[in-house]
Amino acid sequence: MKKIINISGIIIFLSIFINFLFTAGKCNGQWFQVSGGMGNITIYSIAISGNNIFAGTYDFGVRLTTNNGINWTQTSLNTGYVTALSICGNSTLAGTIANGVYLSSNNGTNWILTSLNNKIIRAFALSEGYVFAGANDGVYFSPDSGYYWIRTSLNVPDVYSLAVKDNKIFAGTYQHGIHFSTNYGANWIQTEINNKYVRSIAVCGNNIFAGLYYHGVYLSTNDGINWIQTSLNDKSVLSLTVKDSNIFAGTIQNGVYLSTDNGQTWIQKNQGFGNMSVSTLITTNTYIFAGTWDYSVWQRNLDEIISGITKKPGYIPLSYSLEQNFPNPFNPRTTIVFQCPESGNVSLKIYDILGKEIAVLVNENLAPGKYEVIFNAGNLSSGIYFYKMTAKNFNLTKKMILSK
Repeated sequence: MKKIINISGIIIFLSIFINFLFTAGKCNGQWFQVSGGMGNITIYSIAISGNNIFAGTYDFGVRLTTNNGINWTQTSLNTGYVTALSICGNSTLAGTIANGVYLSSNNGTNWILTSLNNKIIRAFALSEGYVFAGANDGVYFSPDSGYYWIRTSLNVPDVYSLAVKDNKIFAGTYQHGIHFSTNYGANWIQTEINNKYVRSIAVCGNNIFAGLYYHGVYLSTNDGINWIQTSLNDKSVLSLTVKDSNIFAGTIQNGVYLSTDNGQTWIQKNQGFGNMSVSTLITTNTYIFAGTWDYSVWQRNLDEIISGITKKPGYIPLSYSLEQNFPNPFNPRTTIVFQCPESGNVSLKIYDILGKEIAVLVNENLAPGKYEVIFNAGNLSSGIYFYKMTAKNFNLTKKMILSK
């Protein structure tokens, strides 16, 4: 008698198993490559629309994933260097080297070449219904979601980055610094960042950040009138992205840095990632995605990378514990290690000497294991502080000293 094999059952099992492998490690606090079917290629740009994630590649056009990178498919724009991507309403815009701007209104099934053609496009920005594009010969804008384009008065070469804050459009250029316009590009003003290569610009509340080649990240707190160099001052920054009050910087051969205090301090966040070159960064409500040179797309849990909580793999403790922070005294960062023997909600909070709660480092359900979390006290004054861990029947408070 021939043995009947349930192929559908095997397929379902393999699908579940692959998804388990894909997600199981994310509790360990590190980056994971999410380039299924794409291989190790260079990613210039990423754009997200609902469940669709588009990746602009070196020499392979635009790729698409609908399952957070488990599988990628090739769109019909299948050749060329796609250096910029943007979502404008129901349309996806792709900026290319030499061929200008393509537009798709059906998630990449079909693309049309817009009126902005035969140009090198490296950046997009959206402002009150207008789309702006940074090109090799200045800045263009479109009043109709990218079909028709008009050139603005900025005629400096090689615009690499664009950002919008209120009624201002900022343009970062190659060797010509940053310009801004308050009238949709009719006129432009040169800022005090001049004669520098500005690769990326991002807005975070009232602050504007600029990522520069060789000079790290600059900050303006007055709409671009004045700029100061942040403590990330010796790296070449290719990309910036913002999530709430958190600023991420992608660098050349130094991976990703995070600042939670407006650039006063930066923490390298390369666990599982290495010192790769990161050309683009983008966030969803759950993940941060990084497009890299030569190693495709990587992903990390957003809450974990912001909180700094990391689980030590392969260790199941027998009891709850909270260790003394190290270093102690510290300035401005310190590490706190704790462990829990069973699943459940764990909170780890920081208090000042008067008992006022000033920070929540952890407040979530955790699996059994040993964890460490980084506390950044860059915005606090020197003094004595306390950290308290609460989990089921466990409560413990320890003292730490901030010395600036």
